[in-house]
Amino acid sequence: MQLLLATHHDRLRVRTLVIMNGDGRVLASAGDAPESVAAAMANDGAEVSGTMLATWRMQAGGDQITIGSWGGKLSCELGDGVRRILG
Repeated sequence: MQLLLATHHDRLRVRTLVIMNGDGRVLASAGDAPESVAAAMANDGAEVSGTMLATWRMQAGGDQITIGSWGGKLSCELGDGVRRILG
């Protein structure tokens, strides 16, 4: 999952990508300050240092997953990759 996030981090040109499970545990991250992004995601997408935070919630591998992007961009390919990995 780290490789998937690193690839999409570069493609999307965002500052940080974070994937959390339904319990709020960070499963993977790429980029700067993932702890700050995870905390903002846990607070329903509050802004992170004046930068837009985009979030997606989805089911993957029998769990609720949240993907967050500090930079405001996400892609369907990222969501599809997460679903494939978590099965």
